Parts: sequence; structure tokens; C-alpha cells
Amino acid sequence: MPGIQRLTLTALLTIVTTVPSADAQETVAPADRRWLWEIGTHGTAERLIFRAEKDRQADTVLFFTQGRYQGPSFYLKDPANGTDSTASWQFVAPGEYRSVPVEDVVCRLEYLTDTENPTLRVSLKNTGNVPVQPEKAGLRLGLDTYMDRWPEWFGKYFPTLLRCEKNHFWGYFQAPGPGKPLLGIASDSPVASWSTDFSLGYQDPAPHWFWGHRIESVNLDLLNALPLPERHPQNLWQLKPGEEKSWDIVLFRIAGPDDLEPAVSDIAKAPALRFEKTSYRPDEPVRIGIYSPSTDKRPEVAVLNGQGERIAVYARSIGGGRFLTDPFYLPRPDLYTVRASVNGKTAEGTLSALHPWSWCMERGREGALKYH
Repeated sequence: MPGIQRLTLTALLTIVTTVPSADAQETVAPADRRWLWEIGTHGTAERLIFRAEKDRQADTVLFFTQGRYQGPSFYLKDPANGTDSTASWQFVAPGEYRSVPVEDVVCRLEYLTDTENPTLRVSLKNTGNVPVQPEKAGLRLGLDTYMDRWPEWFGKYFPTLLRCEKNHFWGYFQAPGPGKPLLGIASDSPVASWSTDFSLGYQDPAPHWFWGHRIESVNLDLLNALPLPERHPQNLWQLKPGEEKSWDIVLFRIAGPDDLEPAVSDIAKAPALRFEKTSYRPDEPVRIGIYSPSTDKRPEVAVLNGQGERIAVYARSIGGGRFLTDPFYLPRPDLYTVRASVNGKTAEGTLSALHPWSWCMERGREGALKYH
């Protein structure tokens, strides 16, 4: 599939695995084992281990090994039909699993080993005779993001940024531990939405409860009912009879935020925006950096105000697939949408032009007089 960088050595295409049994776990890795998946007997991941390389230290990404947040796992939620299910996996081949059907939708999961980075290939197929239009259906990643104890939370990754674009998906997880790399995530295919599951809290006296603030699970809603934000893909809300859709979900480690945009652009085969900041004065020059998957094709850049009026912006190459816009101005206080497009893929961001602080203080004074 496009967006996946294959290894060039035939030897690296070997799957290193043990045949699963009732009390054994499967290990899936490229032949050089620079990263490997440890997979439990139910087909869900237990750990993703990165070996030390050059300027990258060894690292271990933890997954839930029991309970409802194990993953990767396939879920489908359809209140209209009373469905809220997480399917179990059936072993197909080393590193490959098939779900039991949920509303005639079958999910296939493959832990790829012939790719540069750990990659999950996921497909959803409607095996029935009627369209399936769930509230949402997708992949519960299973990363253990639950931070409740010191010092264990230093090694756990928090979903810092997840971003749906029209034609692709990207984001990253960050752990508070010193020296921990960032864990990036990207797909060259669009994802309808994403969601998180929060902890359930309790307080005395019983049976009082409340939704907590700790994130226990991160979900990629591969299908999601409309409406969705305009920036999201608008065609991932159903599976027609016999229809199958597939995604490659890539996990990758990077040293820090400065390495995120070029990695995303390379993996998702899409442009990536880099803003020096997101808020400006109307009289302040703005320049935007753009990473492009095409070194010889200039990105088309559009900057639109809240009324849809366009500001002329030109991006110049500065080498190595990097582009930088000529300075431009945001003419008045407003929210501005920035879009950069290359080869049919678009990255989107938002800039703000702010009123001066004196204006904000005056509005606060007026509000205090009115509502005191």
C-alpha cells in the first residue's frame, strides 16, 4: 500500500515468530529485531519493544494485557441496533488475526514485518447483504495510557496530539519520563475520527460515581456517523454490502517534536505544516513552514479568513522537500484556516489574529459593569 516504506533486504522480510499455544505468546518482528511486538494469546499486543539505534535509546511501549481496554481490538457501536461490542480475535497465521463478525462486519488485523516501522494493517469488510451504518467502528489501540501511580507513569505514553485530515491521519504520544522519545502515529489513509475512554471515578457514599479525568484507552474510529468536523473525511460513515476498506497504521519513534512533521510527511505521503506560533497581531508578518512528500512540487497554500476570503500566499523551496512561505499578514482579528496541498493530499491548520490587550481589557471592564 502507498505510504509504507518497504525494507530493501530480502532477509528482513522474514517473520520471527513462535506458533501460539494456550500458554504462549507470539513474537512478531523483522529479522534484525530492531523492533518487535509481543502478542498475547488473545491476539492483542502486550508490549512494543524498540531496540537502541544510533541516537535513539531502547524503549518499551506498554499495552493493556487484560480487561476491556486490551488492543489492538475491533469494536462496533450501533445504538440503533443495540450493539456495543468488542470482538475477539481468531488466529489466522503468524502475526495475522480475524475477528468474529459484528453486524456482519469482519475485521482483519496483521502485524506487518516488512516495513520500516511497526505497522498494523487493518481491514473492515461487510459480509452481509445490507449497508452497515454504525455510530462508530474501529480499532481500540490498547496502549496503556492510564497514569495513576508514581513513578510508573514516567514510562507511559499520553495521547498528546491526534489529528484527522481529509486524506490521512497523524499524531503523537508523549511520556513524562526523562529521555523518552516521542511515539508518533500516522496513516496514509483517512480516519473518520478518534476518541478516548476516560476512567470511571467513585466517591462516598455509594453508589455515586463520575467520569474521571484519566485516559484509559485511545480509539481510532475508522468509521463514524455524520456529522463530523468539516476538516474530517466525510465518506467514512458506512460499509456497503461486500465493501472492504483498509488502513495501515504506523507507529514510529522520534527524538522530539522537531522531527515530527518530516516523519509524518514521509509516512503519510502528505504535506505537514510547521507554525512558529499560532497567534499574531494584524501588523505582524507570518511565515509558515511546509514539509512536502514531493521535493520537486511546490505546495499550493490557501489562507482563508472566517468569511472564506482568500489571502495570497506563496511557498518557496528551501531544499530537501521543505518549503517556506513568503511573509504575509492577517489583516484583521479573526480565525484563519491554512491549507497546504500536494499530490491530492491536504494538511490544515488554524491561525489567530488577536485584538490588542487594551481591547481585551476594555471588553472585560464593560462586562464587569454589565454583569456585576
